[in-house]
Amino acid sequence: MNLSEQNAHVNRQVVAGTMCDRSSEPSATSSISLFAFPAECNFSVTRNNRNAIVNQVHAGCWNNSSSKDTRWLVLTDAAKYVATHRLDLSTCHPDFVTLSFYKIFGYPTGLGALVMRKSAMSYLKKLYHGGGTVQSILAGRNYVVPRGMDNSNDVSSRFVDGTQSFLSILALRHGIHQVEKLGMANISAHTEALRALLVDRLAGLQHWNGRPICVVYGNDSGRSNAEQQGPNVACNFLRSDASYVGYSEVHKLAEIHNIHLRTGCFCTPGACQHYLGLSELDLMLNIAVGHVCGDDVDVVHGLPTGAVRLSLGYT
Repeated sequence: MNLSEQNAHVNRQVVAGTMCDRSSEPSATSSISLFAFPAECNFSVTRNNRNAIVNQVHAGCWNNSSSKDTRWLVLTDAAKYVATHRLDLSTCHPDFVTLSFYKIFGYPTGLGALVMRKSAMSYLKKLYHGGGTVQSILAGRNYVVPRGMDNSNDVSSRFVDGTQSFLSILALRHGIHQVEKLGMANISAHTEALRALLVDRLAGLQHWNGRPICVVYGNDSGRSNAEQQGPNVACNFLRSDASYVGYSEVHKLAEIHNIHLRTGCFCTPGACQHYLGLSELDLMLNIAVGHVCGDDVDVVHGLPTGAVRLSLGYT
């Protein structure tokens, strides 16, 4: 079951008010499992029902669990979502949240954050340590005490691998100031309006024979579900005979006109397969002809291997 189907299943359970059948709560010796999901799909930009997913998984209703005696922790990948939307953790309670400052501000690269509930910290057993991250250490025996082990106000220091990227961290204040100045609500409204307009315009494009020029991937058709969609558009373009224009061709033509696009599967192979309607046999045939991630093989046997993503922002 892919994430879209699982999310729909969870939504149906919540709407129907049903409870999962769990005969007992996890014990103190229960195994620990992690369920990770994106707050916003990086391919279709569909925003998942975060509260429903987190609550159902915490309640032990994850259908793919191989063991009933399992304690589930939940990680929400909010990197895409928080770029243009406020994440309210007072109403949604995952154990871990990951985000990327690059996706919010465009700078600095390689810097993100892991936000975790204090109750979940004990499950993370970090073995590696780097310079400046230990409280005490002995050279003659296997003895090391990481920083933050005896100070609840400095628990994050135990997860640092050596010298922090302090210059990049200093740059964050300017990005945060810019977002506060504009207001995240204004950023959300602006980008959602741009996406709705773009989807409407793309949907209206037709060839001389009435066939559509563009197919948009996702679960909406425009403005009515703007709050459930992120500010990107994943699509493919079609010729007048309904055959696909390869995304590499679109990318190269756009570059000529100084338009930057991202093409391919956007590091989301599951969603890419789902929305393009590709079977595992199709994927294996793509591999057999030499297709790999990041290449220019964009159409195989008449079917696309990826898509074009149009990204919208506030600058």
